[in-house]
Amino acid sequence: MAETSRYDLFLEISQNLNKTECRDLRTYVGSKRLLPGRDLQDMDPQQIFVKLEHKGKLKTGDLSLVVDLMIKIERDDFAREAKRIAAQEEKALKLKSKSDSSDEELPDSPAKRSRLPRQSAKDESTVDVSSYFGKVIKGASHNWDGLAEKLGFTPNEIKNIKTDYPDQDRRCREMLNRWRNKHGRKATLQVLKDALINIDEERTADELEDPPKPRLQTRKEKEAEPEAGRDLEAPDDEGDGKIGVKVKACDEDLWEKIMNEVC
Repeated sequence: MAETSRYDLFLEISQNLNKTECRDLRTYVGSKRLLPGRDLQDMDPQQIFVKLEHKGKLKTGDLSLVVDLMIKIERDDFAREAKRIAAQEEKALKLKSKSDSSDEELPDSPAKRSRLPRQSAKDESTVDVSSYFGKVIKGASHNWDGLAEKLGFTPNEIKNIKTDYPDQDRRCREMLNRWRNKHGRKATLQVLKDALINIDEERTADELEDPPKPRLQTRKEKEAEPEAGRDLEAPDDEGDGKIGVKVKACDEDLWEKIMNEVC
């Protein structure tokens, strides 16, 4: 059975708090100035927690703020769940740190080579950025509004998308399509990667790699290709006892020199 993630918890809290509890949550977050009050009034609990995460308030392995907020609104059940998930994340971090240390001792290990940055194409204007939207939606649709903010969308634009589309995946796809249509060639893969990294979605950003492009032949290679591998043979010596010569294709000056030496 898959372990519950922090995002599963955020969604569960959002679906189960009553109106009074949601109001109290907004009040506590606003009173501590964790988020601007003007934004809080339209946010549900899930959006509040995701925004706090974007602000660096909920780092991996540390959900103490969620625990405190849940205790303040007397939802100890969610406070306990937040503690459990934080411990789960901290354990995963320690295992990753231990694995990274082992890889440093083996510089040529496959695990380390897999983390080396891969080169992308120089001219990103030729890359169809929309072909990567599926990966972005799969990996980061839960943070679509944060991604939209990094891509230049205004709060009103984000609110309109949220109103028009019922689920996170559709909102994310619509936002990405609008971004591409609005910015045209400036909507590059690198801009999208940077935005994902800025909302702590490095794993999704790493998956957006340029497809390999076929190597184009140079003009010299194309001109030389018909001659490659063709054997040239010296004319028959008509029984004069001299040795026949068989060579690979070469230029006329070299061929004349060989023939003069043989003759």
